[in-house]
Amino acid sequence: MRKPVTNSTAGNDEVKEEEELEPVSSEVNTIPTLMVAIDLQGRILSFNKACEQTTGYSFNELRGREVWDLFLSSAEREQFQAICSQLQAGSSSEYQYESDWITKEGFRRRITWSHTVLLGRENRIEGIISTGMDITVSQSSDLELKQLQLLSLITMKIRQSLQIEEILKTTVTEVRNFLQADRVLIYRLWSDGSGSGVTEAIAPGWEAILGKTFEPEVFPEDYRKLYAAGRVRAINDVENADICPCLVEFLQQFGVKAKIVVPILLKDDLWGLLVAHQCVESRQWLSFEIELLKQLADQLSIALAQAEYQEHLEELVAQRTAELTRTLEHLQQEITERKRAEDVVYHREQEFKALVENSPDLIARFDREFRHIYVNPSVERITGIPKQKFIGKTNQDLGMPEELVTCWHKALTNVLATGREQTIEFDFPGSQGIQSFQSRIVPEFTQDGSVGRLLSVTHDITQRKQAEEELRQSEARFRELAQREALLNQLASQIRRSLDLNTILETAVHEIRNLLQIDRCFFLWYRPNREPPVWEVVQESKTSLFPSLMGYCVPITTFGPLTIRVFNKEITRVDSARALTDPVERKFFFSIGYTALLALPIHTTYGEVGVVSCGHSGGSRPWQDSEVELLRAVADQLAIAIDQAHLLEQSRTATAKATQQATQLEKTLAELQQAQIQLVQSEKMSSLGQLVAGIAHEINNPVSFIYGNLNYLNNYIEDLLNLVERYQTDAPQPSPEIHALAKEIDIDFIREDLPKLLRSMRIGSERISKIVRSLQNFSRLDEAEIKWVDIHEGIDNSLLLLAHRFKTKQSSYPDIEVIKDYGDLPKVQCYPGQLNQVFMNILSNAIDAIEEYNKNRSHEEREKQPSRIWISTEVLPDCNQIAILMGDNGPGMTQEVCHRLFDPFFTTKPVGQGTGLGMSASYQIVVHKHQGQVQCISAPGYGTVFLIYIPIEQSK
Repeated sequence: MRKPVTNSTAGNDEVKEEEELEPVSSEVNTIPTLMVAIDLQGRILSFNKACEQTTGYSFNELRGREVWDLFLSSAEREQFQAICSQLQAGSSSEYQYESDWITKEGFRRRITWSHTVLLGRENRIEGIISTGMDITVSQSSDLELKQLQLLSLITMKIRQSLQIEEILKTTVTEVRNFLQADRVLIYRLWSDGSGSGVTEAIAPGWEAILGKTFEPEVFPEDYRKLYAAGRVRAINDVENADICPCLVEFLQQFGVKAKIVVPILLKDDLWGLLVAHQCVESRQWLSFEIELLKQLADQLSIALAQAEYQEHLEELVAQRTAELTRTLEHLQQEITERKRAEDVVYHREQEFKALVENSPDLIARFDREFRHIYVNPSVERITGIPKQKFIGKTNQDLGMPEELVTCWHKALTNVLATGREQTIEFDFPGSQGIQSFQSRIVPEFTQDGSVGRLLSVTHDITQRKQAEEELRQSEARFRELAQREALLNQLASQIRRSLDLNTILETAVHEIRNLLQIDRCFFLWYRPNREPPVWEVVQESKTSLFPSLMGYCVPITTFGPLTIRVFNKEITRVDSARALTDPVERKFFFSIGYTALLALPIHTTYGEVGVVSCGHSGGSRPWQDSEVELLRAVADQLAIAIDQAHLLEQSRTATAKATQQATQLEKTLAELQQAQIQLVQSEKMSSLGQLVAGIAHEINNPVSFIYGNLNYLNNYIEDLLNLVERYQTDAPQPSPEIHALAKEIDIDFIREDLPKLLRSMRIGSERISKIVRSLQNFSRLDEAEIKWVDIHEGIDNSLLLLAHRFKTKQSSYPDIEVIKDYGDLPKVQCYPGQLNQVFMNILSNAIDAIEEYNKNRSHEEREKQPSRIWISTEVLPDCNQIAILMGDNGPGMTQEVCHRLFDPFFTTKPVGQGTGLGMSASYQIVVHKHQGQVQCISAPGYGTVFLIYIPIEQSK
């Protein structure tokens, strides 16, 4: 951060240029003093670790934010802004004061601050540096002392005066000042449950309650019973408290956010309530504050009793003169009671003194020359010096350690000069050994405002210091464990990521050297096959001051006893080479410049021997047990990695061999499957062709006979009908038998319907002839010769054979509509029977998909979007091909199904309804048999389209 500008030397008037704003240094972060820097707008520029620990905020959370919006209450915010304005105006270069900071968790910390202006170039004020000390604990001790002083003051008032109004007024005034509350008042409760404020001390700006009454509903009967039983209630947040709505409304009327209510009892009856209000914000009431109000309520009960007695005495004085003797007797009794009350007050004062005398804290008073004028017994207990010897002597007179005398003299001088309290910490070699203490030194002012005496309250913080030291040691141990775990985790992670042994060993030696802060770390393999056997350095990590020994081989004779210990799986641990007695070892150490060595052997399951060697060359290096355990764990990890690397190499060899065999098997299997598909399809098509040809031949003969005789039958029937008409003309009066027969057979209907019947027979015969021709064309599957054919004829033949499937089984549903858009195609050189099978497979699958799709569609959906199959053809002159498109508006297919559509034995149909060979065979026919292409384009909900491209003329 920027520093205040200072002169370089005496007699040099030139001012150093201001340093640029820098982040908080590590030195500032390590000091226990709170240090924060702000700019002229109050924005935070720096915030050291002590501030972070005290407030719970990190610097990153606060950077650039205004300090008074974060930590200060509204009253202290205005005070601090006024101080900043004074510093910026140059009226003062330094300012000290105390304030409460509100932490991130909402707690208050009492801080004593020293503010100094931050100068920039040309001595311009650019900000403020504030240093502070958390005195919350010290202030607690001070509050306890003030609490006792307040209790003593109220007690003294009760002793000095029987005017209850004065006592009550003094109580609320002093309590408000002590608690820094916005309002303290005393309610008087009446027998009907109502009440009113009888005395009040209130901060400026808040509405007074004094003299106002409240209805019985504000304090229900249940509340009054609890208070009469001595109940004390502290409410930190009125809005969230479990109290009756009437009371909430009454409190909100006067802006109350938090309150304490303590009952005032008079002869076991509820007389009234001592109440403290916080109106600015909610408040966490402390236990000692509640206890103080309880004690004061007890004192007020005594005062009320005294007042009642006084009132009673005044009534007796006014009685008849005749009753004077009896009145005097009663007065004597009242005097006795008063003395008893005074004794109670006296005993309370003695209790207060006893608290100081028996306090475990060291309490002392000094005059302006820093001589002791009072010490409590705890001072004698800690120092071992009798109390009487302290009186009238300074710390130096008492022979205290010089460092302690200097510390106290500086602190006392500062408090005497500034009139501000100060907190110091020091160590003292007392009767129980070295102990740590924290002292809070406060001034005691005289009536003219000068410092008359000094009071110190010293608290033993030895246990806290010991806890802090244990915490630091614990943190150091945890850091060490964390570093160890980090190294082991890194090695384990490296082993998981890569089983490359060189990479793992390189990582291990590098991390070990960094963690142990040594000069060198090696990994060596024992090479027994060399002549002579040697230790080879395969990985190293070193500082830049030493030459590399990578690949260096050391004969085992040079290692001396080290080799024997490695073979015996023993750890070599040498803290100082000067302590070695074996001459071979000493010679080896000095030859490589080692002054300390830690070596751990590694024996693998494959018989290999390695060593992790940690060497140091900068003097003796005591190896810690934790470091040995760390290397032992690393050695175990490395042994696992080495074994896994061997297993990996074996696995890779076996995998490569298996992969080669699997590749050959896959190739053979693919060829076998292809041959099987072709064989099955060929046999199937051949049998089907023979069957279809036989059926077509057998149907064609009788159909041809029937169709050929229809003309003769027509002529014969016409002749017979003409003959019947002639008989009817020539013999209009037939015999009764003939007339009955003519009527029975309905000769007129026969004459009209017989020509229609003959025409139907002719049409049916022609239909059968067309089907027979289609079957004959379809039976070309067994033809092996390539031919020039009309593609449209093959498509129409396939449609004719499938015509019965285009009609729905339910007459109310629309049929499948076939839309043909044929182009002007030339004859194409192909295998016509095989292409017909392709058309049949694609069209059959389209019909199957549409039928399955329609099962889940309503009649309205079918009417709105009827099922369609469309077929189009065209010539592609640029590439001498024809294109055939066959599509449907069925359910469509996913991309996964499309990618596997032409795989052998793949089918989406239920078991028993498909073999999975149809589309695979179609792909073979188009691609391999005709050097064409077949593509499938589909998506769920958008139907399916097949594109077939076939050359017009096959290449030879």
